[in-house]
Order: sequence, then C-alpha cells, then structure tokens
Amino acid sequence: MITVVEYDSAWPEHFEMLRNEYAAAMAGAGVTVVAIEHVGSTSVPGLAAKPIIDCDIVVHEADVVAASNVLMSLGFTPLGELGVPLRWAFKGPARLSGTNTYVIVDGCLSLRNHLAVRDYLRANPAVALTIVIQHDQPADTSTWLPAPAAPFRPIMRLYQPRAAILDGTYEIPSITKTAS
Repeated sequence: MITVVEYDSAWPEHFEMLRNEYAAAMAGAGVTVVAIEHVGSTSVPGLAAKPIIDCDIVVHEADVVAASNVLMSLGFTPLGELGVPLRWAFKGPARLSGTNTYVIVDGCLSLRNHLAVRDYLRANPAVALTIVIQHDQPADTSTWLPAPAAPFRPIMRLYQPRAAILDGTYEIPSITKTAS
C-alpha cells in the first residue's frame, strides 16, 4: 500500500539534515560532490506526497564508485541502477528510514528530469491536474470521471507497462478525497 500525506513543513529540515550528513561523509573521504539535491514530491512545498525524502548526490562519473563506497560505509545497501542509466539507488540503514538516496552523474538525463520537474512544480504550484471522480455529474465535466453511487475502489489498468511500473519505481498519482 502507498501512503500519501499532506505536505509536511518538516521535510526541508529533514533533507538538510541528510544533506549535511552526506556532505560531511563525502568530504571526509575526499569525494568531490557537485551538489546534493532534494528531489521528488517532498521537495515541492504544498504538494501532498509519500513521506519519503529523495536525495540525489550529484557527482562526476569518475567519482561514482568512491561516492557509493562512502554510502556503503554509512550502512547503505547498493541496489544498482534499477533501470535508470547513470543513477544508482541505495537502501538506507534503519536510522535513515523514510529516505531514498541516489548517486547520480552530473548532467545526466535522469538528473535533468528530476530537477526540471521539481523546479517547474515549485514555480507553478497550480499545475496539478484535478480529476473529479464522483457519481453525480458536476457543472464542469472537462475532468469528470463518472463513478458508481456506492463505495468503490479505483483501479489503474496499465497496458504495455514500462520498466518503472515493472520494477516498482513508478509513483502512482495520489487520490485525495475532498467531499463525501
């Protein structure tokens, strides 16, 4: 089950704690870090999200192994690229539960995508698409999805799913109940 919660103003502070720990460990090992970025839904103020802080530790390609070794020395378990080229995922130790940490190559497509989506949503908070799922037809039907009058469970049907669906890294859009 995926849990989506309202935006938590503590998320940026949690990220800063992670950034400081990662930066200190990398510096202590002599690893050059280009940036440590807060990405994903929790990086967008006001956006409901899974309560998981996503961190991209951005390095030059020559520093990927050294940065990965630093994370492993902190108790992280390497998970590999998970189908995303030039981005390596790590499962954090229990003390850092609620985080996803990645070592990612500076300038690569997945980093550019992470930053572009985050920055666009931060600059344009009203762009989220609202689909009205209800039995009664609303005045504006442009985003109305008719639903049964009785309680129901939405099901997402995916045809020709891509790798992110199959490997579990796809984030299903949140559904927020606004009225009964």
